[in-house]
Amino acid sequence: MLKELIYSKSFIDLYSFSHASWGMILFFIVDYLEIDFYYGLYIVLLVKIIFEALENSEFVIRRYRKHYDKYYGDSFINIVGDILCGVLGYLFASYFRPLAVIYLIVMQIILKKYEADIFTLTLGIIF
Repeated sequence: MLKELIYSKSFIDLYSFSHASWGMILFFIVDYLEIDFYYGLYIVLLVKIIFEALENSEFVIRRYRKHYDKYYGDSFINIVGDILCGVLGYLFASYFRPLAVIYLIVMQIILKKYEADIFTLTLGIIF
């Protein structure tokens, strides 16, 4: 049962909100750099695929195990869901910029309680 809780098997999970947040952040970066919307979409897709490959590498899994003893990586269906959430975050931010900023702030506050915010997760990989 414990393994089920920390091994992301479902298409969407608690961390999906963070993946959507990264898609929004990447939109704002792409927009700031004045990169074409569709090139930006390809960039986000590529970044998310590379991130998922790294996140599920043995090196990163070992780093996560420092905080989550029984972490085994994501299932294939969860990886697809994470990539899709990033792309949807990008699209959402492109159409609803002010709401995307509000989403980013509110979700990071909510997700902090579950250690699923982008800062905790990113720092968890690095340190």
